Amino acid sequence: MKIYREIADAITEFEVLDDGSLTAKALFLPEFTGFKGHFENQPIMPGICQLELVRAVVERGLGQKLTLMQVKSVKFLHVVKPGEEIELKVEINNCADTLIVDAVVSCAANKVAKIKLELAIED
Repeated sequence: MKIYREIADAITEFEVLDDGSLTAKALFLPEFTGFKGHFENQPIMPGICQLELVRAVVERGLGQKLTLMQVKSVKFLHVVKPGEEIELKVEINNCADTLIVDAVVSCAANKVAKIKLELAIED
């Protein structure tokens, strides 16, 4: 899927911390497919792209493909515009056969989103 590849390729920095949590930075240029049509003349990053970015960061951290099973909670607090660098802090908790992921997305001094996802490791 082209847009998912674009999302994964937008990750500019990535680190696994000693406690197992992940940090990452991403930069989405004006040409990013997600900005097209969302919204005309005032593009902002769609929320689904932020969810997929969290999944991409966790996949990189675990070295495994993941499937989004459920959005447990999400709160969007600020918009992301083309060319703005965003930062992610992600905590991963194992829960039976799935992962529960808590992520905070920030841009400059603004918290952009708080996201909680349930992900499953693909076979």
